[in-house]
Amino acid sequence: MTRSWALLAVFLLSSFNTPSGFAAEKVLYGFSKIRYGTGTPSTKFSAPERLALRLRSDASGWMRLVSFEDQKTALDSCIFPECESLNLKGGVLFPGLHDTHAHQISSGAGIDRVQVSGSSISSIQAAVKTFAEAHPGNPWILGRGWNAAGFGTQFPTAADLDAACADRPVALIDSDGHQVWANTAAIRAAKITADTQDPEGGTILRDPNGNPAGVFLETAADLLWEAIPDSTPEQLERYILSGEQEGLEAGFTSHHGGPVGISTIEAYQRLDEKGQLKQRSYLWADLEASDEDFQKILQIDVKLQKQGRVRVSAFKGFVDGVISSYTGALVEPYADAPQEHGESPYSQEELNARVLRANAAGYPVTLHAIGDRAVRMALDAYEESYKILNHRLVNRIEHIEVVHPLDIPRFSKLNVAAAMQPSHMHFSSENSSYYDERLGLERLHYAFAWGEIARTGALLLFGTDTPVVPQDSVEALHCAVKRSYRNGQAFELQNRVSEDQAVAAFSLNAKLSLESIQGMNSSGPIAVGELADFVIFPKDPFDSQARSLGELQPSLVIIDGQVVLDRTP
Repeated sequence: MTRSWALLAVFLLSSFNTPSGFAAEKVLYGFSKIRYGTGTPSTKFSAPERLALRLRSDASGWMRLVSFEDQKTALDSCIFPECESLNLKGGVLFPGLHDTHAHQISSGAGIDRVQVSGSSISSIQAAVKTFAEAHPGNPWILGRGWNAAGFGTQFPTAADLDAACADRPVALIDSDGHQVWANTAAIRAAKITADTQDPEGGTILRDPNGNPAGVFLETAADLLWEAIPDSTPEQLERYILSGEQEGLEAGFTSHHGGPVGISTIEAYQRLDEKGQLKQRSYLWADLEASDEDFQKILQIDVKLQKQGRVRVSAFKGFVDGVISSYTGALVEPYADAPQEHGESPYSQEELNARVLRANAAGYPVTLHAIGDRAVRMALDAYEESYKILNHRLVNRIEHIEVVHPLDIPRFSKLNVAAAMQPSHMHFSSENSSYYDERLGLERLHYAFAWGEIARTGALLLFGTDTPVVPQDSVEALHCAVKRSYRNGQAFELQNRVSEDQAVAAFSLNAKLSLESIQGMNSSGPIAVGELADFVIFPKDPFDSQARSLGELQPSLVIIDGQVVLDRTP
């Protein structure tokens, strides 16, 4: 054999051993159905089983969909190693799905936290005791998941947790993420006493003598968090990767979430620089950041623009609390507690100023607003910002668990995205939902009003709010279109959305919400020119009537043309 032929043989052998995913061009084929994510039914291609998608790297190195082609023609022209083909084996092709509301760090930190649930004090005590014994080196025992609504107005106490672990501080955040239950050691460590005043927007529950009883509502929880040691840079990176993997397994190619501080943004930046991130991450910085930190965040994001997978996409603030503990701000009092109507930590003027600062810097704001009065305050702040700046940013409101009917048309008028989480209304049954008691029947018509808002032409975004509820793409899609409790009982069917609207709320609409930010790169629907992010299910979640990931899991997740999760046989 001559030297030239020997070299060619070596080249050919090495080419066939090259790891999959490095070709500049790819062809996807073998799918049985396409869910385009455009928001409306597509009849462009009547026989998807004979169709192929050609992907190609652009000048920046991102892989995009460049054409829909006849399958045979596409495969005949796909020559390895310049082009690779991927058989989807009859799967259903979805666009890359954005979890537009995910607390990735909190989800990932679950690997170092005790997981509790419900409102049984004895079962929570048992879980804390077992975890504490298994982790003798942990200076604090941290966890989450107890159900504040299950306790009504009789919250648990520090003494209840002392019975499980008294020698170390214990702090458990509730399932909604707005209340913290602490033991005596934690309260002492935080130096909270009878003399400690309730912070604005928060409440320290107290015993008859005025001493902290053990539960801290809303901003009062910050008094405890300030005493907890910060996570190390290594821990932050581990939590990010753990949370990201959870999202990938659920079928999400992008995540939006926060608020996160500078140390967390920098942890994402380090992982991105090392090439360890797979998902695209759109981070929300803290709306309450000091002026100095605000400027630092802007400077970091300039660097992130050049890296690609991570961006600061908004500044997040909290306008109210949650319905379960009567801290969601309502226009009218709670139906089952007429003395309560919820509070906001902001005056309208303060909120307006915070929104204006971020918008003037070119960044949207996303505001947690669950009650109808909080939603109105958020809309008022956005309206003021638009009047002053005349900008085209897409500000967002998160949750919107009840909205006043007079405010529904304002979303589309003000170009405000409604970011909602279908699984939040997916209670086990009507009897397990506290919304009818808290809101009363008249306001219940405007609870989780996805359909009402979408029909005005407003931009509707869907997410999960993990770890408040499980990060389950199938459950969210099912709940959005079926509008039923887990037992199948219907709930306000006028507010369900179509299958196409549901997919668009996880894809096209997420992209549209980001487009106004300078230098932003994000995936959208399955269309020519879009980034090559896809999720493949073995069956259509809608046609199969699947209700959760426990019944149907993604078989493939593809980001930037690379397979990042593969469950195919």
